[in-house]
Formats: sequence, structure tokens, C-alpha cells
Amino acid sequence: MDTPTATTNLLPLRLLVQFQQRCPDTEPELVLQAPGRDLWMMATLNTSGRVALASVELNARTVFNAHTARYKRTMLHRPLPKWSRYAAGVLISLDDSNLTVSGLIAVVGGDEPVGPRYEYTLGVLMAGLIHTVNQQSFTHSKLFEIADRARRDYVENR
Repeated sequence: MDTPTATTNLLPLRLLVQFQQRCPDTEPELVLQAPGRDLWMMATLNTSGRVALASVELNARTVFNAHTARYKRTMLHRPLPKWSRYAAGVLISLDDSNLTVSGLIAVVGGDEPVGPRYEYTLGVLMAGLIHTVNQQSFTHSKLFEIADRARRDYVENR
């Protein structure tokens, strides 16, 4: 089984700082790196039903759940930011396959250029996180396939 790299000594310092600012009383439970990419995710799980994502590079944050994501909306009923749509699409796709996450707070950062590749890689990271939480094996190619499905079925589907 291939797993995302999780070597803390390679983590960007700004990601650690951002995570500590958002979750001052906890350490990250999961640290993932997207395969072949310079984008990392630090996350802590909870039972809120909400997915709170923060992007260090974009200085942006959004909160959604599986229900609001189906409508491409945040928990505040605003349009889901473009940068988070791959992650939301992956969440829905895997939720439909009975791979769920009960809630999480995640901070994403690295040296991946902001834009379509960054957004896609965030979907890959979300797929890896959900598989890890559900103790399901995966390959790197499976994570990319899931992100591709999210692109076709969710991101590009108006």
C-alpha cells in the first residue's frame, strides 16, 4: 500500500504556524503530503459534521459539509470558493461510496503554485485523508482517479 509521505521535518513552517493559530490546543492527528506534489495537509478530526479548510497560500478559509457541498455552498449558504471545490467534490464522491469523515479542521500549504494544479492537488489530499480515516488502502493512482472523477462530476458540472 502506498501512503502519503508524513515526515514532519519537511513540513513548511508556515503550515505549522497556521495550524497552531487555528487549533491552539491540539496537535494535528494527520499529516499528509500529496504524492509527487509540494502540498501538505495537517488535520484534526472531530464529530461536528463540518469540514473546515484553510489555505495558507490563499489566506482563505471555508466551512462546508456533505449536504451543503452538494449545492456548492458553504455552511453560511454562500457559494463554495473555487479553490475548495475539488475537496468538496471528493468528499461527496467518497461519501456516496460510504467512505465518510465525521468532521475535520484542516490547514493546507506548501510550495505548489496557486491555481488549477493547487485546487486539484487539494482534492488528491482530501481523498488520501478520507481513505486514511476510514482505514482503507489506496494507491497514488487511485487518489488521482478520485480527483479526476470529482473534476468531471462536480467541479466542471454546473
